[in-house]
Amino acid sequence: MASSLYLVFGIVILGCLVVAIIRLVQRVRHDRAHPAPPRSGEEKDRDRRTAMIWGVALLILIAVLLGAYQLLHLPS
Repeated sequence: MASSLYLVFGIVILGCLVVAIIRLVQRVRHDRAHPAPPRSGEEKDRDRRTAMIWGVALLILIAVLLGAYQLLHLPS
């Protein structure tokens, strides 16, 4: 059971890294092809909120995985 939990940890971490790298590469390519005009304050605030939401979602995912790990490794 513990090995399957480690596998889930690995898959989640690998998946997050792959998605982050793919999005970063796509963003860099797009920015090179189409330079963006300066961003307004409203757009910056919206981006900040979006980043905060994704950060909290990632922390919740980590907390759930750690909670599952703790539940599966309770002393007998």
